Amino acid sequence: MKSTGHPAKPKRLREAMEKAGYQILDDGSLGVPASADARGWLETGKIDRHGHHHDAVEFARLVESEIEDLADRIAKLLEAGWRSVRVVADHGWLLLPGGLPMVKLPKHLAESKWARSAAIAAGSRPDQPLHPWHWNANERFASPPGIACFSQQPEYAHGGLSIQECLIPDIRVRSTKDACTTAKILSASWVRLRCNISIRVGGGPLAVETCEFTRRRMGLGRGGRPTYPFLPEERKNWRERVRILCRRMQVRVAAFRPSGR
Repeated sequence: MKSTGHPAKPKRLREAMEKAGYQILDDGSLGVPASADARGWLETGKIDRHGHHHDAVEFARLVESEIEDLADRIAKLLEAGWRSVRVVADHGWLLLPGGLPMVKLPKHLAESKWARSAAIAAGSRPDQPLHPWHWNANERFASPPGIACFSQQPEYAHGGLSIQECLIPDIRVRSTKDACTTAKILSASWVRLRCNISIRVGGGPLAVETCEFTRRRMGLGRGGRPTYPFLPEERKNWRERVRILCRRMQVRVAAFRPSGR
């Protein structure tokens, strides 16, 4: 890192972003913005991992679900209060069922070698094309021609100079007022094991998903009946400890503690 001279490891990069005013969001959390002009950073998705650990057919199948998960994650971030979400990737990839073609690069000519690039040893003159490195003008690297690889014909690879590897998405998704959902629980009361709820909703669709019973969740089944089995010591006055939760895209919109009788 230029500011410290230390290697740019993930922990140091996150610390630098936090110092610059970014909220570092965990992949599993909603990450509610700390202020109206908050900026956040999130790393998500397993596309590259799937590419390196699955064959081409299975990888193609998994990509579709990864895109669906990403769309769902963006929607939840917008629901949590972020005004917009910018989506970028660090690189593209090559994918060829049966394996990419291979070209040879003798081991003694390279200090380090990967599928689609190699760091050339000092004084070496390989047959493969050499290119300048953006981060250090004194260094050059080799890249195999076309979609060829220096390693044993992987089906998935990246790190070269093809348009498929260098062209990345840069997508911005913004929230709209129509996507905002508001709700107010006007009343909720128990009649034996039935909970009658009256809700005023504005905006998009809303689901009354769960009731929370102490620290555990109790589902609402057909007709509003609780589906959670109570322990004997919990039966007394259990209705007084129940909360009704209204959610949209897993974000809580309203909560209410109903009366019971």
